[in-house]
Amino acid sequence: MPDINEIMSRTQVARLLGISVRTLQRWERQDLAPPRITVHRQTYYLLPSIRQWLEDQQRTTGR
Repeated sequence: MPDINEIMSRTQVARLLGISVRTLQRWERQDLAPPRITVHRQTYYLLPSIRQWLEDQQRTTGR
């Protein structure tokens, strides 16, 4: 089970990525966002998944 400090809200993730919540929601619809979980209609992200997603993005773009 993840540590409570590793669970992030949509707003926190958007702030971390430097994008708006609306952009993150659009990425979710387009399956471009980091992996997420939904509990009672609330979307959450796990910090290790975000880190892995960022590493994958870096490899994909070659930066």
